[in-house]
Amino acid sequence: MKYKFPAFTLVELIVVITIIGILSTVWFVSYSNYLTWARDSNRYSQLTKLSDSLQVYATTKSLPLPDYYIEITASWATNVIAYQGYVGTDVLETIDYTNGGKDPKDDSFYTYYLTKDRKSLQLMALMEEAGSVTQNTISNTTFAADYSSRFPKVYGKKLWVLTEVDTNTPVQELSSILSGSWYLDIVKTSKEYNSYISNDLVVTWSWTKIAWIEFLNKYWSKNIKLSKDGGIVFSSIWRWNYLNENEKCIDIVLFSEEELSLMKEIFTSWFKDYIIETDLEFYYKGDDSTPKHYIYWKKMIDFSDYNLHLNFNAGDNTVMKLSETTFDTITCTTSNAGRCWTNWLPLTDSEPILLYKLLLQPRCDGATAFWDNWSRNSYSFKGTYYSVELKK
Repeated sequence: MKYKFPAFTLVELIVVITIIGILSTVWFVSYSNYLTWARDSNRYSQLTKLSDSLQVYATTKSLPLPDYYIEITASWATNVIAYQGYVGTDVLETIDYTNGGKDPKDDSFYTYYLTKDRKSLQLMALMEEAGSVTQNTISNTTFAADYSSRFPKVYGKKLWVLTEVDTNTPVQELSSILSGSWYLDIVKTSKEYNSYISNDLVVTWSWTKIAWIEFLNKYWSKNIKLSKDGGIVFSSIWRWNYLNENEKCIDIVLFSEEELSLMKEIFTSWFKDYIIETDLEFYYKGDDSTPKHYIYWKKMIDFSDYNLHLNFNAGDNTVMKLSETTFDTITCTTSNAGRCWTNWLPLTDSEPILLYKLLLQPRCDGATAFWDNWSRNSYSFKGTYYSVELKK
């Protein structure tokens, strides 16, 4: 007598094996993602701890020079403006750091950017996920890692750690530099690099343009910043509150001569476009009375002076008003059509201009009022900011 033993059919075995394979794949991917996340978390933790330790060390001494650093120079090797290297063995020993200090996957040191005065620093890491915080990796003295699939991020001051555009390779690893004099002249070199100023501001510029960042850093907390698309924003921020004013005489300087000089150099040499933004409500007027208003502008086409003023008998209801859409022109209106094209007044709209100084004097320095009607010399200047972004 034959007995039948229960068994799986071939189809059932295939289904079970397929399910096990799918579950194994899901588990493996999930576990791999977990390991990646854990390594990136470790990198971020290391950056914060390293930065804190360096800052503590800097309370009594100058920050230590990076290991295996190259010099960032401007116009010849002797004009050093910064150093870029690693938080390597020497630095870790100097600051007495014992909490690791290396990449958990590559066993490599983190990139360390230091200003010339050895007071400000920025660290960088190469993360494995785009949403992670950053780390820059390097294997001690071996400079041949592949970073093209990694995501550079920075921690610390808003400076500018530099990497190669296509490979993410930190500049201190590039053979073209290491085989030479171990310095980069940012004025003399024309090659483009990524400048990691912050985690949400990465600018790809030629060295010539990067040279300006060092200058801009001096104004970072004031009124010059870099926009997210690589433009440069100059802002004048205040709280002006003059509305239909016909008594007070005011002198307002929105941009200094140094800032205007920098604007001109950047705009005429590199950028050819701009956007002006403001919340200003601004007009000034003269009638048969005589105000002594002087408005100083720069022509946006070449940054030459273009001054408008109402220092004469302007005619009935002559009003000069800032454009409410582009904010880069002055519109002249009057009940006497002949007045808007004589005596320095535009016919209708002025050329594109940038406001940088105002001297509004409804009753000062020789101003007069026809039939003692001083309201004919009034002005408004009300708002909180006036900015221009120079852009490509």
